[in-house]
Amino acid sequence: MGCVKLHILDEQYKSTELRVSYFNKELTLNNSAVKTYRYSFTGYERDQESGLDYAHARYYWSNGGYDISTDPHWFNYPHITPYNYAGNNPIRFIDPTGMDNYEISTNQDGKAQINVERTEDKTNTYTYINADGTKKDLGTYDKKNNMVKLAQKTDFYTQVEYSNKKNYVDGDVAAGFLAGMYYYNQETGNIAQITQLNNSNGGHSSHGGRGTNADVRYANLNGSDRNEPVWTSGSNFDKANSQKLADAFVKFGFNRPNGKFSILTENAAGNGPALDNTNFVDGKGKFHHKHHMHLQQFNTSIINVIKK
Repeated sequence: MGCVKLHILDEQYKSTELRVSYFNKELTLNNSAVKTYRYSFTGYERDQESGLDYAHARYYWSNGGYDISTDPHWFNYPHITPYNYAGNNPIRFIDPTGMDNYEISTNQDGKAQINVERTEDKTNTYTYINADGTKKDLGTYDKKNNMVKLAQKTDFYTQVEYSNKKNYVDGDVAAGFLAGMYYYNQETGNIAQITQLNNSNGGHSSHGGRGTNADVRYANLNGSDRNEPVWTSGSNFDKANSQKLADAFVKFGFNRPNGKFSILTENAAGNGPALDNTNFVDGKGKFHHKHHMHLQQFNTSIINVIKK
């Protein structure tokens, strides 16, 4: 794991320096430098006074192959060096903030899995591992009492009623929720539209809760960039893509261990679910799910707690 760089160090191209980075260590060959090169291992900026590479959260010593300051939460992982990066497993994990890591992926059978490293900090970071091994950063979010506050907008979801201050979701639930919306975006190109999450105490709508609920609009035939209501009785109701959105949420944990469904939808007639693999609850005029799907009861068995 490394990179080879040829540095041209003077304007007349008379002097060169070949630096070979291997396993995070750096070897300099033919060092006849007349000018200092600014960027080094993986593009990190080299501090000329100390000779260290500025790696954002910490400084990195390329000759030794490690960070010179400790992981801010080293005390949670006494079994490995406090100078570790990403649990000494940078191929599997990234650690852009030094905080919590959630890794979401699917196995060869298509079954979703979520691995999480626990720490006592103020943010959670979520990463999706694509089938080809590439990584998608799903975001780093502030955490309060195990609730994370989602952003108003990303490239795969938007909160269309962000000002209602119900922007929170349980930290573990967020992993499945974010992964479901990203998976749907990759499958269809559509952006999921969130209408309501939970308050910072976990309450949803007019009732309480534990931060596990979410309301998401049905897919819109007019395009996912249109901020307009979508009713199951309306001409803009895209049933096919709405089904794909619901299936993505089911895939990433919005299902029950007993085989029952944990997403509520309602058809135009108000007498059954609008989509497969979802449930219908008769609100008897007090509530309905004709213009959004309601997510609840996340299946925590999908979460696998690992140690660094």
